[in-house]
Amino acid sequence: HDFTVRESFRAIDICNNAQIEIEDVTRFLKRAGYAATDQDAMAFVRRLDANGDGVLTYLEFAEGIMPMEPRSSRPKKLGTDYGLPKSAYTSPVKKSLPFS
Repeated sequence: HDFTVRESFRAIDICNNAQIEIEDVTRFLKRAGYAATDQDAMAFVRRLDANGDGVLTYLEFAEGIMPMEPRSSRPKKLGTDYGLPKSAYTSPVKKSLPFS
């Protein structure tokens, strides 16, 4: 079965704290059978982390994995009714990363 964006976010958010951290990505990839390093996970998070706080909110994740299409054919907004806590849509806490 195909995963929805929300199901994918929840599958990677192993800590179930409405955000994806580097550790979540590493654990998810290892559970999926990939020989992932922390550097691989860090690269993934950095690529999608729009505000540079070191964690992915649902919106950062969703916007980062959505196919690139011309603006006229993209949905106007992703919305906020995905059954996730409100904190999944914002990053209230700034975290410094060890590699910054």
